[in-house]
Amino acid sequence: MKLIDSFRRSAAQLRDLRSLTGASLLLALSILLTYFFRLDFGGSLSVGLSFNATALMGMLFGPVVTGLANGLGDIIKCVLKPQGPYFFGYTFNAMLAGVIYGVFLYGKKPTLLRVVATKATINIVINAFLATLWMALLGGKGFYAMIPVRVIKNLTMIPIESAILYAVLNADDIDLEAADGSAFGQGEGDPAAVTNLLPGTQAKGWTPAFDVVPAFLITGMITDRNIACAPYEETLEELVKHPPRKTIIHFD
Repeated sequence: MKLIDSFRRSAAQLRDLRSLTGASLLLALSILLTYFFRLDFGGSLSVGLSFNATALMGMLFGPVVTGLANGLGDIIKCVLKPQGPYFFGYTFNAMLAGVIYGVFLYGKKPTLLRVVATKATINIVINAFLATLWMALLGGKGFYAMIPVRVIKNLTMIPIESAILYAVLNADDIDLEAADGSAFGQGEGDPAAVTNLLPGTQAKGWTPAFDVVPAFLITGMITDRNIACAPYEETLEELVKHPPRKTIIHFD
């Protein structure tokens, strides 16, 4: 996909309600991951996980949608949990990161080399250089005094974050080995969740955690790659083999 085409296709998704809904959900997930989920490796080395949601947004919706959504997310996080006065430079960083994820991943297979190139670009250009520049401007600290430490830290993070991102983007979401729903079992919840709604009775309750829907009731399966319909043995296998967003099935 040519670069200009990726921007054009991504911009077109701003008019698609399903794309906006999906991007909004991933933006919400990114914000939650920012505040509640981090991997701590000891000392001052820790890895946030919100970049996974942003990268997935870039892979699915492209540079325009992801850049705008990530910029909006930075403003939302500044409102929810401000860490000093608002500064547009950090919003610009967030938007640029979203654009980079979209440029590298939109409509492309997330190979290890592509993922490493994506994280290296973001870590060096944005996290090491631009973020340090903004810190120097706001804090009055010397740029050249801070840049060596921040470059080393961000270079160290590249293999760690790349490994996490590669695993996330290539996680198997379709199990071709499962012949039927019996492989998933059926969990059960607490019957009291139902019987407590009927005070004064001796009623017994049963609360299945989830049901396996019979295949004949399913018209199609919506995945992160596309929509599949019967015969699933063929269409699901096609979806697994092809890169994300590749059109396999059309519904009229």
